[in-house]
Amino acid sequence: MKNYRPDKGFSLVEVVLALGVASFALLAIIGMLPVGVNTQQDSMRETIATNIGTAIINDLNQVPGESEGKGTGNTKSSLYQIEVNATEREECFVDENGKLIAPSTARPTDYKVVVNLIRPASGRSATCGTVDISWPATAAKPLGSVTLFVSLDRN
Repeated sequence: MKNYRPDKGFSLVEVVLALGVASFALLAIIGMLPVGVNTQQDSMRETIATNIGTAIINDLNQVPGESEGKGTGNTKSSLYQIEVNATEREECFVDENGKLIAPSTARPTDYKVVVNLIRPASGRSATCGTVDISWPATAAKPLGSVTLFVSLDRN
């Protein structure tokens, strides 16, 4: 007859306790998944909005300055048609690729852009302002927004 060794292996109580601890840890990890997904989506939207704002600022920088554009009358940006010498804020809508769209075709996945430029009192200082990008474009109260400050040397 073989010798019986009760000290080998795990008892049923130990196995049940180990499964309970493991399931509690897995439940906590699974509960954090929606938070991680929402954070990733918010981060993606902020990155897209920042890229759109950078493209708009680059477009505004391409408008000829007062000394360069005398007589041309060109004071609008070429891609986004934003008036650089505007006295009121300019508003436009863009899709997630940064392409200008009509306000009537704006979808919840699109972005609303508000450009507020302040023309200097004297002709020798920079035009300053903000570029506000918010999403979704059609919402009365946006879920998120990015504000970029801009300074245009148009002398």
